[in-house]
This record gives sequence, C-alpha cells and structure tokens, in this order.
Amino acid sequence: MYCLYKNICMNENLYELFGNVFISDFNVDGDGFKKIIDLGKYGKLETYSLFPGIVLAFIDINVENYSNVFVENKLPSRLLEINHCSSGRYAYTVGEDKVIYFGKGDLCISIYDMTKTLADFPLGFYNGVEFFIDIDIANEHIKEFIPDFDVIEFYEELEKSRGYVLVRSNERIDHVIGELYNVDERIKE
Repeated sequence: MYCLYKNICMNENLYELFGNVFISDFNVDGDGFKKIIDLGKYGKLETYSLFPGIVLAFIDINVENYSNVFVENKLPSRLLEINHCSSGRYAYTVGEDKVIYFGKGDLCISIYDMTKTLADFPLGFYNGVEFFIDIDIANEHIKEFIPDFDVIEFYEELEKSRGYVLVRSNERIDHVIGELYNVDERIKE
C-alpha cells in the first residue's frame, strides 16, 4: 500500500493541469485526497486522489459552450480519461471530422489530447464521473492490482486507432459505474 501523502503529491501534477485548461476563475478547496474545484456559476468538480496518477472527479457542469470554461491547450502529460454520463449530454470532436455525442448511461474512454478539439454541452448541463489517468505515473500502480493489464499499451493502441472507445448505456455499465454514485459519504471523507 502507498502512504496517502505520496499519493497526494504525485497527483498534484494532475491538479496543476486543471489550471492549464480552465478559463474561468476557479478555486481548489480541500486537502488530503479530496478536493473541490469550484467553477462558480459553471459548476464544480469534486475530486479524489485514488492512487498515484489517478484522480476521480464527480462532475457537475452547467454551461452550454465549453469555451466559456475550458481552453484547448496541449498538455505535457499523457492522459487517459474514462467518462460516464449520469445526466445531461456531452459532445466533442475527434480528429478533424467526427463528432461524438454521449448522454445518460454512456461511457467513453479517450485520450485527452485527441478528443478535446471542440466540445459542448447541448443540453446546457452535464453530470457524470470521470477518471483522469496520467498513464506514465499510474501504470506501475495499476499493475499491482491487475498484473496482466498495461495501461500504457492500452493508451498506445487507442492512439493508433480512433483515440476513443464509446460504449452506449447498458445494464453492466450501469451496475458497475452506478456504484460510484452511491458511495457512502463517510467513505468520501
């Protein structure tokens, strides 16, 4: 097991990256493994440092145009995102010509820099859960729990293909991901 302090320190890099993508003023509140990123009138992200290189965020966004809140900068880290929509709708462009829309119950695994060229929230809001994974930091820690899985290899294969995998809502995803939305508040503290 890892000491909480090491986990927090290694994930500070991910929190710094948020500063590179948020246009609006935002405040980060909290210490330890839980932080709240307050985007003011645009919503908030309730984040948890799970392991080195892995941050879980509960997302509550209230904005029609992504460009009001985020800027599209190339980030120095290789980030993998796993995003699940609990309500609302999210759309973004992949590459030059494909727009991906996903809504309630859908799950998308994507490479951050390949999928954030244009985004919006067609319904004006989006709620969901997202894992941000810095693959170069997280890979060795993931292997301790899943020895046969290499997140770097997965990332590189995804990069060679479309840059994303979209899985439409189904019973299995709803069951597994749904458990995250119902975590006892005492555990979150």
